[in-house]
Amino acid sequence: MGKNDYRGFDMEKTGQNIERLIHEKKMTYMEVAMHMNVTVQAVYKWRKGKCLPGWDMVDQLCKLLGTTFDGLIIRKEDGGET
Repeated sequence: MGKNDYRGFDMEKTGQNIERLIHEKKMTYMEVAMHMNVTVQAVYKWRKGKCLPGWDMVDQLCKLLGTTFDGLIIRKEDGGET
């Protein structure tokens, strides 16, 4: 999913959040990739905020990391760029 599909969400902070959640679960990026059926490069891009998982994968990632949508995806602060 491209950046424009996530208007209103902070890609960088979401990536940092994904990285934190993966570490809290004591998982490797390879384990996440295998569970999500994606490449490890995709997981690296998510954690760097270069892209985010497609909407169809967000629910699966939330379940894997034990969080909710709002616990995974960080919204831009009011008045932020869109």
